[in-house]
Amino acid sequence: MSGSSLMFSGSKRLAISWAAAFAMFALVAVACDVFCTCFVIFGNNSFDAAKISRLIHVRSPEVPIFGSSQARDDYVPELIHPEAFNYGMVGASFEVIDLFLHIELAKNNTRPIIIAMTHSANRGIGDVSNFIPFAERPDVRGLLLRNGSMQWRFNIPGLRYFGYYGWYLKDFVAERQAVAREADRGYTTAFGRVLPWDRSDFERSVKRRLKSGYGFKSDPDQDARLFRDIRQYPARKFVLVYSPLHSACFANFTGAPEFGEFLAKLRSMNNVVVLDWSQLGFPDQYFADTLHLNETGAAEFSRRLGAELRPILGAAN
Repeated sequence: MSGSSLMFSGSKRLAISWAAAFAMFALVAVACDVFCTCFVIFGNNSFDAAKISRLIHVRSPEVPIFGSSQARDDYVPELIHPEAFNYGMVGASFEVIDLFLHIELAKNNTRPIIIAMTHSANRGIGDVSNFIPFAERPDVRGLLLRNGSMQWRFNIPGLRYFGYYGWYLKDFVAERQAVAREADRGYTTAFGRVLPWDRSDFERSVKRRLKSGYGFKSDPDQDARLFRDIRQYPARKFVLVYSPLHSACFANFTGAPEFGEFLAKLRSMNNVVVLDWSQLGFPDQYFADTLHLNETGAAEFSRRLGAELRPILGAAN
């Protein structure tokens, strides 16, 4: 056999070896992707990605609660309404809420929508890993593109989770070992035990708030989109709630006149109910920090909110 033939044969064997290795890698990568998606991400009730999957696929009537970490921490569904579900996500701004509204409003559902409002607008979307499983959807992809978080590999099963597997598996194992928080209709608790309240830690939180201040800051574009969503669905009731904040937030509150004007515009809409309970006067022991309630405070707030909403929910049925 000539030298050129041997060289060709060797190159062919090398190409076949590389092709086989690539095929094996692709097979393992896709298998890991399927396992992670079906059993780790969607099989973990405390994952925010599992909430998004539920919102997309569940069609039965429910009272959705949308918002950021304040929604996630403050709203206990079982104390608000039998059909309530908490879709609150850490770091979710109106950009995420707007996406969720579009998904929800496309359903044949007449139940009211609860939105946990915040005083200060931002454009964050929270943890990008929550949205990777849905990046093939045009609406989710658009959110990631606007946020500057979209990567080409998010569209490719087998590659999309690289760099995120550790986070998914850590939370999955923590939930299975009962060292994380337990999810009940989207609200998470510390596995039935109330965490001790630390006064010294809370007082440090108050000092930081007094130093940094707090106030109302709107985003005209986000405001316009919220008003548009509400106007386009006049038959759907929107309940916009400001949950209790610590009094330190109002020691040097800025933008009060603008906040009052914003509330007036919302209240002028026939299908909107606005509950500004941000200055409800809860004691220190009801707060985890100046912006979030602890489980004791969340339970009390949710009981009051549930009682307030009974006639509203009844009218919507």
